[in-house]
Amino acid sequence: MSILLTAATQFELKPLIDKGSTTSTGSNSFKLVVPGFPDIEILIAGVGTAATVFHLTEMLMKKKFDLAIQVGICGAFDPSLSKGEVVLVQSDCFAQLGAEDGDDFIDVFDLGLTAHNEKPFVDGKLWCTDKLSGNFQTLRKVSGSTSETGGGNEQNIEKIRNRLHPQTESMEGAGFYYVCGKLNAPAIQIRSVSNYVERRNKANWNIPLAVEQLNTFLIQSLPSIHT
Repeated sequence: MSILLTAATQFELKPLIDKGSTTSTGSNSFKLVVPGFPDIEILIAGVGTAATVFHLTEMLMKKKFDLAIQVGICGAFDPSLSKGEVVLVQSDCFAQLGAEDGDDFIDVFDLGLTAHNEKPFVDGKLWCTDKLSGNFQTLRKVSGSTSETGGGNEQNIEKIRNRLHPQTESMEGAGFYYVCGKLNAPAIQIRSVSNYVERRNKANWNIPLAVEQLNTFLIQSLPSIHT
């Protein structure tokens, strides 16, 4: 079984990468060999949707994988999520794809520019498209939102919370699901909570815990994954 494991930064996967040996396959991709693990290629796609869409499309046009997994840290809107908790982002969306009208926001669907069910959207969202197996089935399933700007303005945070009701926030997730949906690539998004979405306060972040818990889950779960 071949797996594409993609993250915005190599830092987010360092503990897993340190478990094995690597062989470069491109400027930002490499094979990872860990005894007992499936065939894994890692793509460091960069921060934000533009970098993710470009590098992921480039990779998937060159090679077919049995499964694409996007991993990384995330912020949490949902206070019931704990820092370091690993979750499956079952659905995602582009939080700022649309137009402003004064204090109101009109999304791309209500603008009539895209249909709610125009591929790869289903009911206006982008979804996990793989049958879950092994430990992945045990993860809490959450809804995500993707923004080019990490939430830090209290009024804007509240608007997104009220409009989309997301549980997590990332800067790449919807771009990942969009590309995989367009190219019919089985895809899942796994993230670990590093902070809550609030006014920027690095003292409240716990990135080391989020990275540790994410990689612990991957190291425990990847050997038994199957489709």
